[in-house]
Amino acid sequence: MHKDEWLAVKNLSKNQSVIIKPADKGGAVVVMDRFKYLNEIRRQLNDVSTYEKLRQDPTLRFQMQLRVLINEAINQAIIDQQLADYLLIEYPITPTIYVLPKIHKDLANPPGRPIISGRESLFSNISRFLDRVLRPFAIRGLSYIRDTSDFLNKIKEVRVSEHSLLVSLDVVSLYTIIAHDKGLDAVRDSLLSSDWNNGTIQFILTLLEFILTNNYFIFENAFYRQCCGTAMGSNVAPTYAVIFMNYVETTWIYTSPSWQYVRGWWRYIDDVFLIWEGTEMELTSFFDELNNILPELRFTMSTSTTELQFLDVLVIKKEGHLETDLFTKVTDRNNLLVFDSFHPRKTIESLPWSQLLRVRRIVSNEKVNDRLEQMYSKFRTRGYPANVIGPLMEKARQFPRDQLLSPKHRDTEVSRIPFVSTYSPASDQIMRIIRRHWLLLSKGCGNVPEFRSFPIMAYRRGRNLKDRLVRSYLSDIGPPKQRVLYPVKTGNFPCLSCTCCSNMSRGNTFNHPRTGKKFYIRQRYTCKSSYVVYLISCHLVC
Repeated sequence: MHKDEWLAVKNLSKNQSVIIKPADKGGAVVVMDRFKYLNEIRRQLNDVSTYEKLRQDPTLRFQMQLRVLINEAINQAIIDQQLADYLLIEYPITPTIYVLPKIHKDLANPPGRPIISGRESLFSNISRFLDRVLRPFAIRGLSYIRDTSDFLNKIKEVRVSEHSLLVSLDVVSLYTIIAHDKGLDAVRDSLLSSDWNNGTIQFILTLLEFILTNNYFIFENAFYRQCCGTAMGSNVAPTYAVIFMNYVETTWIYTSPSWQYVRGWWRYIDDVFLIWEGTEMELTSFFDELNNILPELRFTMSTSTTELQFLDVLVIKKEGHLETDLFTKVTDRNNLLVFDSFHPRKTIESLPWSQLLRVRRIVSNEKVNDRLEQMYSKFRTRGYPANVIGPLMEKARQFPRDQLLSPKHRDTEVSRIPFVSTYSPASDQIMRIIRRHWLLLSKGCGNVPEFRSFPIMAYRRGRNLKDRLVRSYLSDIGPPKQRVLYPVKTGNFPCLSCTCCSNMSRGNTFNHPRTGKKFYIRQRYTCKSSYVVYLISCHLVC
């Protein structure tokens, strides 16, 4: 970027009158009046049925309770020490709240979707662990949809009549309305179908209950606790919501007398698509029944006799079967990567092909050529040369749609190890150096199977404008003041807010590279410490 452009970005990031956030849907960037943004968060936090204001920072108390819980699991041989060390974060960061403006609902005064930013917080690793444990139970639901391709596969053979109604349902604020006792009952019901013993099941439920009932965050130097539901931003939140909806469907919906009129029922988290064979009056009665299952559970409904949107698909009823077209919202923006953007060339070159195949996969009617032309125009607008896009479009036009819809079986056993680095101008040179000297590495580590093949070159994205302008905290006061749990541990640690963190070695000692003498680090240092000499070591050479 030019110097003037860098200065403009810097000044914009310091502008205290606006807040910059990505839109909730559509890929747009929203520059929002700061007063309106803060008032939207305050409005939501004033809901005493969902949020409770705390008198003090609860981090130390929660950490002590969590330590007791984990130690009990170790003593009962439910988990080992390695998992215990992963679950318990010694120096957690306080979570913060922010909202994503829903401009697709109101452009002038958009409501906000609340997100709890809990990266490296006390519950972040527990949430990741629970998500991995519970996900296999979530996908067992009869209505479960993995993605758009899965939905297209499930409706492609469905036959409809002239009187069939296309219906979509949406659960209102699913994440925040799930009562803890009902959500835990749903998870317990799923876990009882496993082969795990009672101790393991109870430990998982206790961990889940702990992070649900103690989900706290900071806003304007005050601490809050979410009283109901689960926080968006938590790794386990989608899986937890899916299991709850599986339970609702199995317990109440599938057993309803009105279920006889449902031809098909497919759900992606909180969005449902179904085909109704009864009358409109019977559908209204079924809708009222759904909204009386639980006091907090509320559905919205859209119906059509001709066409209806679901996910990124427009489902069209035609001559006894269902056709599909690509659906885009009015607020959607052309946020495709610019051709000369700073990304690996293979990423830039593969993007047009993947998006053209997406069009070919979704569009099943005669509009496929029009949609391919529209996608072609989008890429041309972003600077992609015609001689690159044109041949790919012709190739996509001839590609068999059935082949795109057939499930792909990926080989999960990859023998090549990934070499992960942040993408930079030196990345290509680094790859050439590794390739040039790989023979030495493979011979030196001949007894390690992973070193027999050249590694997969993988890249992390570097900082972009969004990283510089969009923050979960308010820019005038900087990051929320963190309450460090004393005594402060000495040594070297990542700062948790820069690209160097993943390369920092934790610890309070280091050895001289030649003599092997051990030195002790007497203070606490991070990636942002000044007036220090960093010791760099290579861990690849055996």
